[in-house]
Formats: sequence, C-alpha cells, structure tokens
Amino acid sequence: MKSIFIARIIDNIDTMKSIFIARIIDNIDTMKSIFIARIIDNIDTMKSIFIARIIDNIDTMKSIFIARIIDNIDTMKSIFIARIIDNIDTMKSIFIARIIDNIDTMKSIFIARIIENIDTLKSNFIARIIDNIDTMKSIFIARIIDNIDTMKSIFIARIIDNLDTMKSILLHVL
Repeated sequence: MKSIFIARIIDNIDTMKSIFIARIIDNIDTMKSIFIARIIDNIDTMKSIFIARIIDNIDTMKSIFIARIIDNIDTMKSIFIARIIDNIDTMKSIFIARIIDNIDTMKSIFIARIIENIDTLKSNFIARIIDNIDTMKSIFIARIIDNIDTMKSIFIARIIDNLDTMKSILLHVL
C-alpha cells in the first residue's frame, strides 16, 4: 500500500506540475495577446488623436498658413518646413524624400502641388488636407475666410496684394 500511495502522490505531483506549467504558459500567451492588443489599440488611438490634432490645427491655419506662408511665397520654403519639421536637415530625408524626393526641385514641385501654379493659389493642397474637393470650399475656405463669397478677393488679394493683378491672374488660371 505504501508504494501505491507514494506512486499516487508522485503521479499527482507530476500531474500538478504539468497543469501548473500549462497554466503559466497559457497565461504568458494570454498576456502576450493582451499586450499586443493594447499596443495595436494604442496605435489606433494615437492615429486618431494625431488626426484630430491636425484637423484641430486647420482652424488655426488661417493666421499661420496664410499670414506666414502665403504672405511671402518666396520665403515659404524655409518658414513652412521650419515650422512643420523644426529641423531643415532632417526634413530633407524625412519630409522631402517622401513627398518630393528632391530638395532642389522642391519649389516647383511642392508649390505646384500646393498651388498647382506658383502665381496663383489653387485648391489642390486644400483638397488634399480635407480629402474632398467638393466639400473643401465650405469646410476649409469658410473656416479660413468665414466668407466664401468674398474668398477670391480677400484670399488672393493677400497673396498678390493687388486686386487688379489678381483679376487677370485668376481669370488666366480659372
């Protein structure tokens, strides 16, 4: 009976060990999946927070973007990049490499993408921010100028600082 009893104890100890280890491994796997799920969840949350901040900044963009960037289209490169990236050396590889792939041709390519004509402002860059050219006018320009009817005279007058020149350029472009 002794040997049977001891055999049962040892058998139970071995079973207990394997059950215990199985539970530990199971918990580790569960922990991994929970941890990864949290990381992925945080990445998604981070994306939405980042986009929310970008969209939030669209309201502030009126004074910053127009006054500082468009008010002086020649110095736009240094001002815009310095504000977005705060590091013009890193900007070359990160920002330009991805968008333009060529810092020397940035002026013509980047401004052409934003303005699609260095002399006049078109709606392509705004359309890319809002990602909907049809609702762009009411959403973006209405926020910038708060008056879509007077947008042409106010917005382009700020770029060109000359309503008379603006009419001929605007008619030429449109």
